Amino acid sequence: MEQTSEKKRIKKLAWIIVLYQVFGSYALIIIQNYGNYAMTNVAGLSPGMAATVMSVSSMFLIIWSLFNGAIVQNTRSRWGQFRPWYIFGIYACVFAGYLLYVKIGSSVIITAIIVGIGYAVPQALMDLMYTARIGIFTKMAKGNGEANVLFGSYNWVGTYIGYFIAGATTVPLVNFFGKGSEMLGFIGAHTVYGISCFIGYAIFARAAKPYDLPNKDIPVNKEKHASIIDMVKGVFTNRVGVVILLSDIGRFTGYYALMNLIAFQCTYVIGDLNASAAVFAFVNLGGLASSYLTPIIAGKLGRKLTMRCSDVLSFLALLSVIFVGRSVVGLTVLLTVYQFFSSFADGTDPSLYIDAGQYSLATKGKDTRDYFNSMYNVAVKAAVGIAGVVSNTVLAMVAFNPDMVFDEALKTRFTILVACGTAMCYLVPIIAMFFHPLSDAQADEYARINAENEAAEFAAANKE
Repeated sequence: MEQTSEKKRIKKLAWIIVLYQVFGSYALIIIQNYGNYAMTNVAGLSPGMAATVMSVSSMFLIIWSLFNGAIVQNTRSRWGQFRPWYIFGIYACVFAGYLLYVKIGSSVIITAIIVGIGYAVPQALMDLMYTARIGIFTKMAKGNGEANVLFGSYNWVGTYIGYFIAGATTVPLVNFFGKGSEMLGFIGAHTVYGISCFIGYAIFARAAKPYDLPNKDIPVNKEKHASIIDMVKGVFTNRVGVVILLSDIGRFTGYYALMNLIAFQCTYVIGDLNASAAVFAFVNLGGLASSYLTPIIAGKLGRKLTMRCSDVLSFLALLSVIFVGRSVVGLTVLLTVYQFFSSFADGTDPSLYIDAGQYSLATKGKDTRDYFNSMYNVAVKAAVGIAGVVSNTVLAMVAFNPDMVFDEALKTRFTILVACGTAMCYLVPIIAMFFHPLSDAQADEYARINAENEAAEFAAANKE
């Protein structure tokens, strides 16, 4: 009876997570899908300057990501450890994002700085919110490894529904609000998505409240408390964490480079930017399907083998863009297949960071779990910067400028560059995952022990 009740609790929370992301997954959607395009075609930056903005922003974000986990780890408030970051952070994230669409006269440097702030600050705030969210997932799971996979996967189910909606509506919204001005169009679309995010994050904050109790007056456990040095050392001397970090950098570089280049592929090879709406919409259906299936597949194959298979199949799908990437139907179908394969890794990924943190706490005695969770953000930010170099290198290899027209030979060359440039990134996780030393069973046992110890400590502190 108790086991049935626990399964119902976990399933209910999983569907609340889906609902939260259906409304709340749009904060970075334009930055991810049209950030490079907005820099060159709205703000008027050259590909080289856009690459510089993305690279400098990523360097800042990588450094920031090394500290945001420590900030969340040490947060103590009357709202708990995690909720303050996504209760208040989403508002700052949305408002800062407006700066991405600003062009200041003829001053390239000032425009680049303002656009860079609009590009970097929302991502920095989202890092805090992501780390807090995964921390809540860990609390909700109560040491259950299968629940961690379910929450991580259903987080992506809701995200992909949101991405599908955004993929189908971004260009129409830009056209509706812009009336000939892409700047006004993007600002209008950003506003609609921002309001939706406020609703989504309010839903999640309410559901998370019972699992994130006020900790302002709870004394710090000095034996388990970790300094920033302990946290950094805990990650980079832990082979489990290093392998996952390197794998994600490669995996995400391929993904973000592809997202940067889709708008260019549709505009200059296929011949219609509006085609990107179909691509983004249907691609996310592939991710939605695999995210729903991930807990089932991971339950049969295990978390690590699921990720390995995902990476190999993603690599092959991206290479196949060479053959069918010049038509709307071909590009849409193939990238939907790619997203289907790659999303098995996305759904499993958060649980592997959780596993690494649980392993570190159980073996070294220092609680750096939230810091391990934040390493996902380090991987994303490093990948976004590298992806900016990859995508703008592809553009530079065809001597791109916004007014150029591609002939048939250039269309073929550009398509080959897009396919190979993005696919090669997946060789990193394919190789790295062979060096991951921790089994799923070992990780689950460490999580169970840590959850029991934490519950006992919290009960003892409240008695005092």
